[in-house]
Amino acid sequence: MTNSKDKVAGAAIRYLRKKAGRTLKESAEHCNHTSSWLSDIESGRRALDFNDARELCKFYNCTLSDLSDTFDIYDSIDFIDIKSVIK
Repeated sequence: MTNSKDKVAGAAIRYLRKKAGRTLKESAEHCNHTSSWLSDIESGRRALDFNDARELCKFYNCTLSDLSDTFDIYDSIDFIDIKSVIK
């Protein structure tokens, strides 16, 4: 079961993916998963585990600290506003 933190984490990982210029498909394949797996994470329907977060950060050429900072920013704003930020 997911919660609002999963939605914020998903929005943060989506932001970093787009910032890195990576597609959903290539990002998921890098972690040996399907596009639907990453789509579920980015939409908050699935939790992101530490190992996958680390692999995605390496692929996006950022650090776990960057992910954490992005998470903190998104967590501090109303989630409804996030969709307009990450399009």
